[in-house]
Amino acid sequence: MLTGKQILVVEDEVITGMDLKKRLKNLGYDVPVVVTSGKEAIEKVKENNPDLVLMDIHLDGEMDGIEAASKIHSFSDIPVIYLTAFSDNNTLERAKITEPYAYIIKPLKDRELQINLEITFSKRKIEKMILENEALIQASKTKSEFMMAMSHELLTPLNSIIGFSDLLKKKNFGELNEIQEKYIDNIHISGKNLLMIINDILDLSTFEAGKIHLSIKKMSIADVINESIAIIKDIAIQKKIQIITEIDPGSDLIDADRNRIRQVLYNILSNAIKFSKPQGIVTITARKEGEMAQISVRDTGIGIKEEDIGRLFKEFEQIDKGASRQFGGTGLGLVISKKLIELHGGRIWVKSKYGGGSTFSFTLPLTAIK
Repeated sequence: MLTGKQILVVEDEVITGMDLKKRLKNLGYDVPVVVTSGKEAIEKVKENNPDLVLMDIHLDGEMDGIEAASKIHSFSDIPVIYLTAFSDNNTLERAKITEPYAYIIKPLKDRELQINLEITFSKRKIEKMILENEALIQASKTKSEFMMAMSHELLTPLNSIIGFSDLLKKKNFGELNEIQEKYIDNIHISGKNLLMIINDILDLSTFEAGKIHLSIKKMSIADVINESIAIIKDIAIQKKIQIITEIDPGSDLIDADRNRIRQVLYNILSNAIKFSKPQGIVTITARKEGEMAQISVRDTGIGIKEEDIGRLFKEFEQIDKGASRQFGGTGLGLVISKKLIELHGGRIWVKSKYGGGSTFSFTLPLTAIK
């Protein structure tokens, strides 16, 4: 029973109104006041904002219950249940225009009254949930569209910054002194990092807007792994991290979006190197598992605490939030990777031991799902 709700009773027969108030209280509802006219009903709705109005249709005064309900609906969405001793077609047609939640014929029966009230409150709750969900969906869509637009706007000047700093690094326009080289390197590195962040946000916004599309073609896993290693190789060399590949020939050719799988591998590989100590080892394996190809990236890095594993694939989550914040990033790389793998019809997971390294694995169908 949905008790505790506040109900406004509108009944011009005082004895009937007080009896109804008593019966409603026995059912567990709060009835702070009983009014006898449509004008009073409108005033009390404005003052008290009750959860429901029980409205007698035939009221003394300048307006009947249907007119009063219509005026109430002009400024409030409070549900109305009509009470009447009459059920003629004309009254019913007028009542339907105001969209009441129920229409109860007098004399009232407690069980019928209780059922109509509970159904009304349940329906009202569902309607509010639907409205809230629609508002959330619209807000999410607006946010995604805004983020996409802003990301595109930022890309043009950022690409110019990266391009011109790259030209200066190559000394195409003359030699640079040591301080100038240091500043140009900082500009170039910062620009690249910002570009990566913007691309992650753009990808996430594209997913949320439902505008992500895959270009599925036959591809070689070995080739994509080698391409991903080539992109990350310089960083691995700087940290003296060895990269080993173990690829089962039977898993090599699959149907997938080459660029997106390379993006996933880059995200996982870059994390493996980022969180590994110098002179560590990163091992990439690929093998066939039934009708799926399974790719794993194992590192000898710092590992992940068990309580933190569940946060890895959540948006903007990072597990190194200590004061020093040793590692950077938006926390979007793995979120995007998970969405891309699932879009292909695969899944992604992690096994890790804190202090003992991590293994990120994902599967992909050998043949594209139709």
